[in-house]
Amino acid sequence: MAPGEPGRRQSLWIPATVLVTLAIIVAATLVLLGPAPVACGSGGATRSMALRFLIVAPRAPDDAAAYWRDILGRAGVPHDVLRPSMRAPLTPAALTRGPVGRYQAIVIAGSALDEMAPAERAALVDYERRFGVRRVSAFPSGGTAVALGLRGAAPLDGVVARLTADGREAFANLRGPVPIERARVRRGSVARQARVRILLSAGRAPLMLSIRHDDGREELVDMVKQNPMRLHSQLLARDLIGWASRGVHLGVWHSYLAVQVDDVLLANLRWDADRDSISDRRRVIMTAADLARAASWSRDRGIRLDLGINASGATSPARDCTPLGRAIIARRAQFGFFNHTYNHLNLDEEDAATITGEILRNVTWAQSNDIPLDPGVLVTGEHSGLANPRLPTALRRTGVRWLATDASAKTAPSRLGYATTVARHPSNIYYDAATRAELLDEYNHRNHDGCRAPRECLPRPATWAEFLRDESRRLLALVLYNDPRPLFVHQSNLAAEGTLYPILDRVLRAYRTTVRAPLLQPTLDESGRALGRQRHWREGQADVVAWRAADRLFLRARRRLDIPVTGLVTDPRRRGGQANWIAVNPDTTKILRIIR
Repeated sequence: MAPGEPGRRQSLWIPATVLVTLAIIVAATLVLLGPAPVACGSGGATRSMALRFLIVAPRAPDDAAAYWRDILGRAGVPHDVLRPSMRAPLTPAALTRGPVGRYQAIVIAGSALDEMAPAERAALVDYERRFGVRRVSAFPSGGTAVALGLRGAAPLDGVVARLTADGREAFANLRGPVPIERARVRRGSVARQARVRILLSAGRAPLMLSIRHDDGREELVDMVKQNPMRLHSQLLARDLIGWASRGVHLGVWHSYLAVQVDDVLLANLRWDADRDSISDRRRVIMTAADLARAASWSRDRGIRLDLGINASGATSPARDCTPLGRAIIARRAQFGFFNHTYNHLNLDEEDAATITGEILRNVTWAQSNDIPLDPGVLVTGEHSGLANPRLPTALRRTGVRWLATDASAKTAPSRLGYATTVARHPSNIYYDAATRAELLDEYNHRNHDGCRAPRECLPRPATWAEFLRDESRRLLALVLYNDPRPLFVHQSNLAAEGTLYPILDRVLRAYRTTVRAPLLQPTLDESGRALGRQRHWREGQADVVAWRAADRLFLRARRRLDIPVTGLVTDPRRRGGQANWIAVNPDTTKILRIIR
């Protein structure tokens, strides 16, 4: 039976032996720290709580519960999922062990509250009151909705909702506008009371509100049916977690936009719109003027472009440095660089000596021209050679530690000898399209005229405006959803009309008008390390106990582990809690102070 299935109490709480240890440590720590302070609004002493979320889900599959499982999983926030069951009722003992609360936040999804017995609801209310734990009611039906005057649901699409002043304070990561995409929302007029604060609204229709109950409990009511594929849900995810946890939780969430440009110094084949095919007779390559435009765009947007060098194209047949080669050398401080092999050979069948030469000749050219190219990072031509048994030998000889793969073929990291693979995201900005007309024609050929997958085909050819909207929206989702893997495009997309620029400009404009958090731009090796940390954290959560008491955070692990913590430090220059990776040694307790 799967975790969270009805009829079975979850076993993923916190191990009893660990909780006993935790309780002993908490008691000793509180003695050292002095008397426990009075918790604001709780009417009693501050309690200790494990840093863990509880999702109470309905017995039937539920979109709200699925959304919360998705965003907590993406952020790396430890959580349990419980479904109401009379055979295993939710009792006070299931929420506490001794002086320690098991959960720092409660999410009640859909109709789960109505499926709970009165005693279970009372146990949750008492726990929230005593420990100062916040509740999120996610797309509630029945009792909660009726009490607020909500009834039924209606579709909402293409509307820009707005955070109120209270909403901007609660969701400090967002600037204010929240575009709504194909959502269903609860309908009704919420009575305006002193204890009710509207956080998000579309015109006069409230979409999200907070309630301070008479007993001091705090509840956020989300009247939008969230979906991880929708823009509004992606925008709200980080701040929903932050509100529920009061800004302090395990796990991290960042916005990433790393752009890697392949095939620099080589020509790409070009799409023939008349024949709806790639032409063997037409090619496109950047010019020195195109490189200057790329440098200006990068500077003006504050976005670094990483260029994948194929140095065989830096010299002419007469062994003179080409104009583009000279321009790259002159502007080397304005870009990032990575090794894309010397000749861009297909490495699927090459021997180890040839592969080694392809890697080292490129590094030598870069070093001789003071181009900052990390020899430990490699992107092979067309991601070839990954199944070649001779590749690991060449990687070891050349010191390559990080190797790119195509995320459309393989997303999970793997080991190739001493190297670790890092997937890169492809796009619909095709390598052979240097003008808008070429790009749109190929897009429509793939997705309409020549489409062979009926369920995925467009009902009619897209216009440029529609393509621009849809592709920029797809890339924006990658930026928003805590994914450090880079995007890869090609030098042809910086040549001629620069097909990359209008798409990235739209992504940046949408991001910067809605989100305050800075964009992180990892290199390939930094992406690999970020993915490795995320993976190790997912695998190591069961060995960690983390809890909060007053303004102290306590971390303890059974093995050496880097633990992600959001909210330890607040940078006054930025809004929102900052994330930190904290190294914890085996069987030691690290005590940290929460700074507000």
